[in-house]
Amino acid sequence: MNKTILPFPATDTQIWNHAKENNYIIVTQDADFLNFLQTKGYPPKIILLHTGNISTKEAEKILLQAKPSIEELDSKDLGLLEIW
Repeated sequence: MNKTILPFPATDTQIWNHAKENNYIIVTQDADFLNFLQTKGYPPKIILLHTGNISTKEAEKILLQAKPSIEELDSKDLGLLEIW
């Protein structure tokens, strides 16, 4: 496993490459990652939150509620999960 640490702040490209190298799923509200997915394919997979500005605690609650869909994304040949 890659032991690199992302710089802060990291560019979208650095985040994408790091996630790909480490088999991570990117959770984001940034539609730029959808563009990456459309042009580069996956991995990495993307969870795109369409929630507006919310707290980390609210995001956690939404992600926990979406756990079955997230597990499906992780186990199937899918590259994107959009949560509204």
